[in-house]
Amino acid sequence: MDLDRLSLFLLLPLELRQRVYSHLLSPHPQDVTTINYQLSWPYLQNPDSLTFTPYQLDMCGCPKQKKDHIYTRYVCQEPEVQFASKQDPLWILHELWGLFNILRPASQRELERRPSAHLIHVNKQIYRESIPVLYRGRNFRLLSGPCPRGRYQAYATQKWLARLSPLARSHVTDLGLICQIYEEDCVESDAIQSYNSLSHYILRNLLHFEKLHLLRLPRYSAVQPFSELFQKKGVTIVVTSGRPNGEMSEFYESKDFLRNCTEPPAGDISQSRRLLRELRVESEDIESTLEETLSLRE
Repeated sequence: MDLDRLSLFLLLPLELRQRVYSHLLSPHPQDVTTINYQLSWPYLQNPDSLTFTPYQLDMCGCPKQKKDHIYTRYVCQEPEVQFASKQDPLWILHELWGLFNILRPASQRELERRPSAHLIHVNKQIYRESIPVLYRGRNFRLLSGPCPRGRYQAYATQKWLARLSPLARSHVTDLGLICQIYEEDCVESDAIQSYNSLSHYILRNLLHFEKLHLLRLPRYSAVQPFSELFQKKGVTIVVTSGRPNGEMSEFYESKDFLRNCTEPPAGDISQSRRLLRELRVESEDIESTLEETLSLRE
């Protein structure tokens, strides 16, 4: 934008400038803004993306402990996070698949719908006016491929938020996370601690935060720390089942969200009831057989 056009643009009423920003920067409904990242482990001796297990023993040489020690999260040096640039290929989540989620290249249409940040860097006034439009209502999801210890998605999300300017960070309203076993960490207690850390970061730094989108597999209760977000007025947590055509539920209170975290899905409840009925029948058959055996002995 040359100086003459810039001067004319800034002479427009703010309402008209906001309409221009909305046309160029507003997210499309139902879109997820995916940000790819990679983890690097400079101190792990043999990082292997195929070894997912809570009992995994990785030898680490970080300076926080003695040499040749076993890696322990929150004790050893954290992994480094590299975020993909706009020139890098964009990978989108296709389907949850446990240890190895299925990713696909973004379509041309999806690439064209990515926002351009050129406008916000024209000058300071346009930056201040356009940043809220760029970040508000946009569901940001950090996404990576297989990693040695889990994908550290909440950790990477917090690192990405910390890189934003205070103005941009304050206008982030929506975040998305994939929540399943091994997604955040191969040790569930470490995943819980990471979710707790992200929750407190959101409460402290995201002034206009409104909605957390969780793509979650059933019976994964490590997400309970996110109930802390309800301390902020007007927050909603949207939980979508990671299964094909999964159901979506919205929660506005901590107690309802925590109940959803601990209760098994309806299908599991039906299966449990069926198993109990079968056990009762088997128990009755055993009692009947014992009574017949005792009567014969008498």
